[in-house]
Amino acid sequence: MSATGVFEGTTPLVSDEYLVSALAGSAITMGQALAIQTTSTSFPPTVIPCATANAPNFMGFALTSQPTTGGPITVVCRGVCRAISDGSAAITAGDQITCSATAGQVKTFAPTTDATIGGDITAPSGGGACTASGVAAIINATRTIIGKALTPAVATAGTIFYILVK
Repeated sequence: MSATGVFEGTTPLVSDEYLVSALAGSAITMGQALAIQTTSTSFPPTVIPCATANAPNFMGFALTSQPTTGGPITVVCRGVCRAISDGSAAITAGDQITCSATAGQVKTFAPTTDATIGGDITAPSGGGACTASGVAAIINATRTIIGKALTPAVATAGTIFYILVK
């Protein structure tokens, strides 16, 4: 399948691309983070803007825009492409990136620590195994790192920056 959709005056930077054709489950704008729609049962898959933090069904970023539900859309699944920050925090080049709860946008990934989960990690004073009420929660916390920021982004919603999609 070839790259399809509505191309803007300039397309996002893409190198070492992995392009997949999909169908738009709703209106999609170039640069939005996309997830496979859970009701998708055929190929090409139906995609929608990610609207879940740490979305495990993340597929890639929209290379093109598609205003029509059911229309074709090209998704960049790996490589360098543009992304849209949710503005919840500044992004520094090198930060790990994950999906935001804001549709189609992404944010810096905050590492899970005992303080963010709750509970204390303690080690016996005489040595031995650690015990903790928060360890299981830390281990089992959802982590969907979708790439690394290549450029910074200020803490303003809608800021465009470049990401290396993994």
